[in-house]
Amino acid sequence: MGFHMEPYYEYGHSAADSVAMGVSGFLLVIMMVFYLLMLAFWVVCYVLNSLGMYTIARRRGIHHPWLAWVPVGDAWLLGSISDQYQYVAKGRVRNRRKVLLGLSIGIFAVLILMFISLFAMLLTEAVAADASEAVFGGAVAVVLLGYLTALVLAVILAIFRYIALHDLFVSCDPGNGVLYLVLSILLSVAMPFFVFACRNKDLGMPPRKAAPKEIPVAEVVAEAVEEPVEEPVEEAAEEPAE
Repeated sequence: MGFHMEPYYEYGHSAADSVAMGVSGFLLVIMMVFYLLMLAFWVVCYVLNSLGMYTIARRRGIHHPWLAWVPVGDAWLLGSISDQYQYVAKGRVRNRRKVLLGLSIGIFAVLILMFISLFAMLLTEAVAADASEAVFGGAVAVVLLGYLTALVLAVILAIFRYIALHDLFVSCDPGNGVLYLVLSILLSVAMPFFVFACRNKDLGMPPRKAAPKEIPVAEVVAEAVEEPVEEPVEEAAEEPAE
């Protein structure tokens, strides 16, 4: 009489699968929680940075402060804050807002071109099995060239952005401006917190000139009415000498 061992092996195999599925599910949950925490932290940084730049721009009378909440428009607003500081505090005319906006738009355009080229390359390969190698190689060259161009533009954008951030920090808190900039370069996630902390400071900006006091029109009219009008005094006629 022999033993039938198949159920035993089936039981052992299903138990191993259950353990593996449990471990996979646990790792999947951990990854989901991690990505959710990263997303929440990114939202917090975005809100702090946008709110800080919006407050600074609105307090200093810069046009369109709501651009702080627009991904590409915030580059223009940061450059405007820097240009205002350079002009008011040092008498220099800069166009960093145009440089930052142009570089941001350039990177965005290059990325779009890369995705279009990659999509065209995949579509050509899927539709025509005997696609021309020249077309395939051209698409790969466009993607590589676009990647290198975007990388160069990103480095230049980062340099000008840090220059503009230096002006922002120094205009708000000159005593700690360089420290804020260095920490922002070494630890980029700290930058939004520094911008938010500086939102109500103008320690590095020259004092504003007091606006002339406006006198209400009613007071001017009232003073003009109440002011007595001097009547000309008639000189007495001289009597003829006898």
